[in-house]
Amino acid sequence: MTGFSDEITASRYVRLTTYRKSGVPVATPVWATWDDDVLTVVTQAPSGKVKRIRNSARVEVAASDWRGTLKSEPMCGVAQVDESEDALDAATARSKARFGIEYAFFDLIAKVRRDTTPKLVLRITAEAAEIANSTDASEEFGA
Repeated sequence: MTGFSDEITASRYVRLTTYRKSGVPVATPVWATWDDDVLTVVTQAPSGKVKRIRNSARVEVAASDWRGTLKSEPMCGVAQVDESEDALDAATARSKARFGIEYAFFDLIAKVRRDTTPKLVLRITAEAAEIANSTDASEEFGA
């Protein structure tokens, strides 16, 4: 299906690691869906992960639980910010289908809060299916 491992493609949550300008990694657990061989994430446009990806497209992706606890080895990827309405509509539809009642619950909370923060899509492709050699990730995963 993708250049990512089976553990990552099957996981409900993935830990997306982006990098600050200083090179310091920042890990965030996110919901992910698949558009052919591309991992897609719907997120708020002004979020930190978007700012970091605009600075450096290099990311790491790993299967995780909702807290970001690793469930697989991290893999390198390249992220692209897609602000098109078509991409957002398609990714939102995939998220609704995959996460069902959970998605509806968080969507309802956003509506009650009158959250009008713009959203966009992160499109992440595997980078030569290379396993990341991050010492922090390897130590945390128990390697």
